[in-house]
Amino acid sequence: ICGAVVTAEFLTNFYIQSDDRSMGIRVDAVSSAWPAVAVGKRVNVFGKMRIAASGERYIEPTNVTAASTGMVAPIAMTCSAVGGTNWRYDPDAGHKGQLGVTGGYGVNNIGLLVKVSGKYTRINSAKFTIEDGSGVITCTVPSGAPSVTGTRYATVTGVAACAKEGDVYTRLIRARSSADIRLH
Repeated sequence: ICGAVVTAEFLTNFYIQSDDRSMGIRVDAVSSAWPAVAVGKRVNVFGKMRIAASGERYIEPTNVTAASTGMVAPIAMTCSAVGGTNWRYDPDAGHKGQLGVTGGYGVNNIGLLVKVSGKYTRINSAKFTIEDGSGVITCTVPSGAPSVTGTRYATVTGVAACAKEGDVYTRLIRARSSADIRLH
């Protein structure tokens, strides 16, 4: 993938997406191993396509190089739209396509930078949920994010991902930093 914008960095992986938001994907590599990786940088990523136990497609890189800079804005959506349906997913074809979330609808958006708003409910120090009337989505909390007890309203920006709970693929948003979580 050439010239994709880095939208998120975590300890063991980072996310890239195209300017037109038609593609977003996780790259599994310790980001510090690739000096070109930083949010807002364009990179060229070469490697093997894999599918994680969570159902999320990712690249296992063999090479990552810097290309230039760029920014993409998050897509605002309802909680129930996060994840979407299968995109060219074929369980018999190995690492082809992207699995959608169970009960998902609309365009698959796993790997893209998204924004949702709704009722905030803390689960624990690492997770909370957002409910907007269309559905509930789990959000992971990065180190240093606000830890509020009780229920409030919040807007969260992060990468759309999925998690596997038994035989169900659930919606997940991975916030990048505490600045991505705005409590109201």
